[in-house]
Amino acid sequence: MINISFENNPTFAEIMTLTDEYDERIGEFFNNHIGEVIEFDGYIAAFDYHGSCTTRYDVLVAVGDNDGPLVGPPLHYTDVSFFSDMNFDENTPDYLSVNDEFRFTAEIESYNESTGLVELDPVSTVYRGS
Repeated sequence: MINISFENNPTFAEIMTLTDEYDERIGEFFNNHIGEVIEFDGYIAAFDYHGSCTTRYDVLVAVGDNDGPLVGPPLHYTDVSFFSDMNFDENTPDYLSVNDEFRFTAEIESYNESTGLVELDPVSTVYRGS
């Protein structure tokens, strides 16, 4: 199966530019594609420890470049280890920061209508810079 990307799916490209994360088109798209893999350029918008763990994180990802407007639904990885679960490429620095840019490839796990969060499971993460 081919990964869903901006280049091959105009609907995905459109919903990832919406400014209202509660737009019904977002929920409809992600609910219809659970279990499928998406691929997009984005950046780490925020991260924090997962609960009391000091080696596992909850990571919020935004679409596009870190100097652009914040658009699209909030994309989220829950309870991941940066250096095993995220499958970073060899160019990724040893220390990650908010605003570091990547090419994200991830499986769609769920869409939460009440929070607007799209939960993802990482497949690969290729460093683009910061």
